[in-house]
Amino acid sequence: MLTGNLLRYVVGEKEITPRYLTRRHGDFYLRLTNDLLLTFRAHIGKTRKELTTSLEQYERGWAGHRIVRGLTKIIDGFAEYQADQEINYAEERIRLFEFAEKYRPIVRQADVIHKSTRDVVLERYFQENNTPSFQHFYGDLVENHKLVGLRDELRAEEIIRRYNLALAQGLLYRCHRMHVWVWDSYKTIFHYIKLAGLMHTIQKQKDHYFICVDGPFSLFRRTLKYGIHLARFLPGLMLAKRWSMRADIDTPNGQRIFQLDHASGLVSYYKKENPFDSSTEESFCRDFEKQKSGWDIRRETEIIDLGDTVFIPDFTFCHRDGRQAMLEIVGFWTPEYLQRKIAKIHSANRQDLIVAVNEKLNCSKEDFPGVVIFFKTRVKAEMVLAELDKLIA
Repeated sequence: MLTGNLLRYVVGEKEITPRYLTRRHGDFYLRLTNDLLLTFRAHIGKTRKELTTSLEQYERGWAGHRIVRGLTKIIDGFAEYQADQEINYAEERIRLFEFAEKYRPIVRQADVIHKSTRDVVLERYFQENNTPSFQHFYGDLVENHKLVGLRDELRAEEIIRRYNLALAQGLLYRCHRMHVWVWDSYKTIFHYIKLAGLMHTIQKQKDHYFICVDGPFSLFRRTLKYGIHLARFLPGLMLAKRWSMRADIDTPNGQRIFQLDHASGLVSYYKKENPFDSSTEESFCRDFEKQKSGWDIRRETEIIDLGDTVFIPDFTFCHRDGRQAMLEIVGFWTPEYLQRKIAKIHSANRQDLIVAVNEKLNCSKEDFPGVVIFFKTRVKAEMVLAELDKLIA
């Protein structure tokens, strides 16, 4: 992500909009980004200080220095630096200081005839210990770490996409409140909300869910850390196929609206998870879809708000006559996970919920409310269909 001083945006009367790098000047930005990538690659094996110096020299030739610095920041996020692992720099410095003790006092300033004591000490130490230079003693400082390489096979197009997304994320540092509308991928969305530790409320609205998320500027402390967490949530939200977001952003001119949706052109760099949590869920879904019944099966389309958390059953069943029910599969997990799952199911207190439990688990039917099915290796579609008809009859 980008720091606040690298953000580029336009503040209008009502809205605030990032100044994205657009296709209109695409060739120009691609050349610029490729130049920066070549500079990084040319400095593999050299120190961070040497790389920084070269980048600063390159930047002087560009009027849009904020763009250059922003793209550099994105590329640097993929860079790996390290000190020489074979050298104990602290011990090297101790040996040098012990060697210099007999030459006290150490004088930096040379006179007309003699070298400085410092230069004499270093020269003799280098000769006696076969040490290349004074830099040898401070290779553990960040500026002296060497560039090992870039983590991925980066292309200029990917860097520009990351940069544009980072501009959008950066505006959320000063967000007062975020409103989100989402039509699918609920479990993924709430995974990233929980991962970011965001304060939120949720509300069902017809065919979608409305989520209100508190922003960092609605808090009294730790606003920077919370703002970064909110910014990291954005690529997770973008994994949904259909979504919309509106954020109230604090600016020197007052609050402005920042809007995004699935058609905004931004691309998430988060990887989509497997739609199924286990092979048990996947095989059941495939089996159920083959059954000739009036029920359609959908994956994780219902969210049950439990206050401090949510419960998202694995499957929702919708009958052609409008009836609905849900299924939660409790597989083979740790005792702690099992207890949390049981607590969620009790808290949900739904009469239209069927629970399928692996019989290897240390629990009984009495541990769960409502309808419970035990299975050995797979959840049989026929058993679930039978319970659906009984449950809804």
